Amino acid sequence: MLEIQNEALFKQGVNSGINLLLGAGFSVLAEDSDGIKLPVGNGLRKELTRLSNKNISNQYTLSETYTVLKILLREKLDEYIRKRFTVKQFDERYRIVESCAVKSIITTNIDDLCYLVFKDSRTK
Repeated sequence: MLEIQNEALFKQGVNSGINLLLGAGFSVLAEDSDGIKLPVGNGLRKELTRLSNKNISNQYTLSETYTVLKILLREKLDEYIRKRFTVKQFDERYRIVESCAVKSIITTNIDDLCYLVFKDSRTK
């Protein structure tokens, strides 16, 4: 069970209006066209290092790995990212967001999960 520290304040926000700030963790229950959950952080870094036949150091951060691959394999990297972060299926629990009074959604994610959650909504 999820523990909410200020439950009354949370419930008030859900009813009166909230802003959602979504990071990579928001999308962990979504899957790509191959039925594989979307990666975050180090998991994505590991996937990206497999794109190249060159030995990319495990000491690189995700950002550094992406930068190196962007230089070496721009088209291959872009194609991989587009395919990997196009959501084909997601957990139905995401639909609860539709019932909240959402004022705005701010996301750092590159996937299309938010669009899909609201795609068929008649109220949002």
